[in-house]
Amino acid sequence: VARRLLPNPWFDFFICHHKAAAAAQARHLQILFMKRSGRHCFLDSDHLTNLQELFEIVRTRCGRLIVYLTAETLRRPWCAGEITIAWKVHKRVIAVRHPSMIMPADKDIEASQLNTYLSSAEFKLIEYGVTNDLVASAYRWLLHELQDVVCVAENSVAAGRRRFDIIVDRCLTLHNRTGVERVSLSDIENGGVLIDSK
Repeated sequence: VARRLLPNPWFDFFICHHKAAAAAQARHLQILFMKRSGRHCFLDSDHLTNLQELFEIVRTRCGRLIVYLTAETLRRPWCAGEITIAWKVHKRVIAVRHPSMIMPADKDIEASQLNTYLSSAEFKLIEYGVTNDLVASAYRWLLHELQDVVCVAENSVAAGRRRFDIIVDRCLTLHNRTGVERVSLSDIENGGVLIDSK
C-alpha cells in the first residue's frame, strides 16, 4: 500500500557519479542494485540534458542517494547539485569511496572557493537554486559527518566484478541498517577505520 503512495516513477536508489571516470562502473552498480534488491535504481547520467528534472528526482522521487566518489566526482557541478539537494531535504545517503578519490582540503570547499574548485563551465548551480553556501555545507556534511560510507581499498583481495558485488552488499546492508560499523570519510582519511572489500 505504501509504495502506491510514492511518486511515479519512484527510484529506491539514485547513483551520483562522474561519467567520464566511472560510467561503466556506475552502470554495473545500477544493474546489481536492481538485481539484488528488486528495486528501481536511477543513474544520473541517463538524464544530464534536463538538470531541473534530475534535481527534482533527487528531491522527491528517490529513496537514497548513492554517491560514487572517484577523483573528480566532487568537482562536477551536477554531482554537487545532487549532493546538496539530498543534504538539504534530509535524503538518506551512502558514500562509496573509490581508491582514486582524494579528499579535498577544507579551504577548497569553502563557499568563497567553490567557483574555482568546481568544473563549472557547463552551467551555474545558482540557476537551480543551489548556492555556494549550500554546496559548502553539504560537502562538509558529506566529508565529515555522514556515517554511511563504503570504502573500496586499493589493495583489496576482491577484484573485478567481485568488488562490485561487495560494494552493493555493503550498501544494501547500510540501507537496511543491519549490523555494520558506520564511519565517516574523514575517519577513513585519518586512518581511523577502513572498510575493506574482502
